[in-house]
Amino acid sequence: ALELGIGRVVVPRVASVFSAWGMLMSDVRRDYIQTWLVDFGLASGEGDCEAVARSYNAGVEKVEAQANAELSLEEQASAAFEYHASFRYVNQEHAIEIAAEKRLTAACVPGLLARFSARFECAYTYTLDVPVQL
Repeated sequence: ALELGIGRVVVPRVASVFSAWGMLMSDVRRDYIQTWLVDFGLASGEGDCEAVARSYNAGVEKVEAQANAELSLEEQASAAFEYHASFRYVNQEHAIEIAAEKRLTAACVPGLLARFSARFECAYTYTLDVPVQL
């Protein structure tokens, strides 16, 4: 710092995650992502909520089994899971990620669609009354 003419040097008290010490001290994290498209009805909630819930639950079970198998090999004592689902309008690339429950029921799906519509409108300033994909 002296050679470069830097008058003040700041050294953080706790190491960053991207430093060797920070990586050793941080919690283990794994992201498991499974892509599959489920056609749903209109954003207004018309559609087969039961089929959407069944497809989501089957996908979550598959990914969860993979995660648990890998974590058991690493002898991880405990794991916390977060669940998210990405929605988009059919034929669009602008997907919106919504926090979701571990298991969906047909009754949960319209609420997720409502959150998708609200988040989409917030991000892109409009909504559409066309089919939605999960």
